[in-house]
Amino acid sequence: MEGDSLTDSAAVTAVAYNVSESGDSSKTALKALVVGFSRECADSLSMIDGRQYALHSATDAPLGEGIGIVGGIDTLTVSANRTVARFPSDSAHWSFAVCSSREGLHYGVERRSADSIITLWDGYRYLGYDVVPDCRGARDIPRAAEVKTLAAAWRSGRHDEDTAMRLVIARWIQCWNSKDEDDGADSSDAAKAKFPPMSALLEAAGSPGKLSAENLFVLGWLARMREDCFESALPRPAKEISADALRREPSSALFRSLGGAGVPMDISTDSVRAEIHRRFDGRGELYRYLADWLRQQH
Repeated sequence: MEGDSLTDSAAVTAVAYNVSESGDSSKTALKALVVGFSRECADSLSMIDGRQYALHSATDAPLGEGIGIVGGIDTLTVSANRTVARFPSDSAHWSFAVCSSREGLHYGVERRSADSIITLWDGYRYLGYDVVPDCRGARDIPRAAEVKTLAAAWRSGRHDEDTAMRLVIARWIQCWNSKDEDDGADSSDAAKAKFPPMSALLEAAGSPGKLSAENLFVLGWLARMREDCFESALPRPAKEISADALRREPSSALFRSLGGAGVPMDISTDSVRAEIHRRFDGRGELYRYLADWLRQQH
């Protein structure tokens, strides 16, 4: 806490959270008291400037890690990833959020009024072990909306190549995101049921003999990242699919740069990025996800 000084026995509302390695998270509001300074926090949490205080639970419940709120509170709403508080003489809502990426926790504090959202602080803590990520990115909501629209179109009989390939990418992303889960909702049979079978999608996209060079490249690249997400529906092994894409379009800088012949080649980054933009940008959120990932390779 920078610029403030709390006395011993000052009351604190502590919102304790827990994030397990399986990605489960929960929050509970507890009462705590300040019991001096914390040297341990000062040494371990370098993302925080200013004083660090030690807290002691005012009940039998352990505090663990969490968020401490000092002072009076009008209302406090606690959910899995966010705590929202309103304070006396302040009409704004204060949001205290935490979510997990693959190896750490991300924190954020915002003040939300009717006409503005102000980020007051954000931080990151490396955990040192893998957890299932639950932080939502800026594109998660529009991508989910696109998937919902595509799935509805497929159910209505729209089985064209573009719809099929975009749903292939969507189903692969779902599988990739759930790869660290054992029993998570996204990896369950019920969650997969909202997508058509991978074999039906590949057939509509042109498999086995009518896939375009571009579709072969996309399938080969995704399969080399995680082939089991295709549920044994691919017509050939990933390396053969990628090599076939390059045979059909040997001038493609993108196909050559990512190892269509088995070994990545030294290709101009500008030419590869220009081809990624030409092929995939402007084709919706799923292809945008693919394009952004391909750009990270260069």
